Amino acid sequence: MLYIILRFIVNIALKIFFKTIQIRNAEFVPSNVPLIIASNHPSSFMDPLLIGSYIKQPMFYIARGGIFTTPLRRWFLNKLHMIPIYRKHENPELVEKNEEVFRECYRLLTNKGVILIFPEGISKKERRLHKIKTGTARIALGAEAANDFKLGVALVPVGLNFSDVGIFRSELFINFAKPIDIAQFFDMYKRNEYDAVRALTDKIKDSLEQHTIAIENESLDELVKNIETVYKSELSAELGLSLKQKQDEFLLTKGIAEAVHHFYRENPYEVETFRIKIQRYLRNLQRLNLKDSLLKKTVLRRSLSVDSFKTLLFTVFGFPIYLYGLINNYLPYRIPGVLAEKIYKSTEYQGPMKLVFGIITFSVFYTGQILFVATVFNTLWLTILYAGTLPFAGFFALNYWERIEHIRSNIFFIALFYRRNFLVSKLIQQRVEIIKALEKAKQDYIKFQEEHPGE
Repeated sequence: MLYIILRFIVNIALKIFFKTIQIRNAEFVPSNVPLIIASNHPSSFMDPLLIGSYIKQPMFYIARGGIFTTPLRRWFLNKLHMIPIYRKHENPELVEKNEEVFRECYRLLTNKGVILIFPEGISKKERRLHKIKTGTARIALGAEAANDFKLGVALVPVGLNFSDVGIFRSELFINFAKPIDIAQFFDMYKRNEYDAVRALTDKIKDSLEQHTIAIENESLDELVKNIETVYKSELSAELGLSLKQKQDEFLLTKGIAEAVHHFYRENPYEVETFRIKIQRYLRNLQRLNLKDSLLKKTVLRRSLSVDSFKTLLFTVFGFPIYLYGLINNYLPYRIPGVLAEKIYKSTEYQGPMKLVFGIITFSVFYTGQILFVATVFNTLWLTILYAGTLPFAGFFALNYWERIEHIRSNIFFIALFYRRNFLVSKLIQQRVEIIKALEKAKQDYIKFQEEHPGE
């Protein structure tokens, strides 16, 4: 019962926390079969909440045994369908309990249960896959072996791709892969159990790499992000892709990352030189409090859009609604972020804790505010109207502030352009040179792919 109630609350909270959540290939998740979901793990306990909210069947979660430290915690986590797994370097004295954990997983799968596992074994806010542990393969193959490979376990890898793990109103792309049929490893398992575990683990790794953005190191990841900032919109328009479609954006980022890896293998010095060049350009923009998007030709050609009649109407007539939304939502919106950043230094935990604290603060503040209005005015229809406007006014205030910031950026840029024309012109020239270099790299990469298909 507790699991069902919390799942309902979390589903609502996730839809509010994320600006967009798009899912690809949800039909790959079979129903009414023993199922293992194997996911990458960029955002601690945000990840199981997300996957659990999109899987219809009740789900059981493999979790780090180190959090099951007290009887109360064990009781609560068990009610949330969490199963502890013990790591040798954390709880060497409890590792022997893992055999019991594995047997519990076999039992769940035999009864057509659903288990979520994070094969990396750690959570890191990185666009990179860490070493895939063998536990997922051992559980899948062990369950099949206990049932003479007639159980029909489906193992579905899934890639969680966040625009920014810890930011409210960020975007998420959930990318399901085709199920891996465990029965195909029957002959290998009979010959050599270790080889079968290793082969299945490699297959899980390959599938996760295809369905996530996996970049070798932080330096290359920074370069890919910077290229996305400068070049992604031009490239998407050229290829006929839409950045509003997360699948298109994923494919675009994946292509950029693969090209960067290719050039890094071929000529690391040249890649490093370009990385420094684009980094210097973006830092110069940051010092002037400018965004790259303001320097595009299409923006420069346009007249000052902030003076448009439509924008003026929105700014003037929207202000009272913005003020109403701000007054009623600022504290419950602000407190979770402050608490999460003060209590948790690790960014992997800040996003999930903002969600948890947000559920608490909005519940408490909204309840108090509604009771206050009901007591003061003692009018049912007014109380219902007030309660209904709270979340909508909050979202309007957030959108209004983003629009005002955009207008402010445009005004600042135009003022800077006329005041320090030489400096802005120099930045524009730097951008033109970077785009030319990227265009040449694109053509070289396309030529390489044509000459070496399949590599």
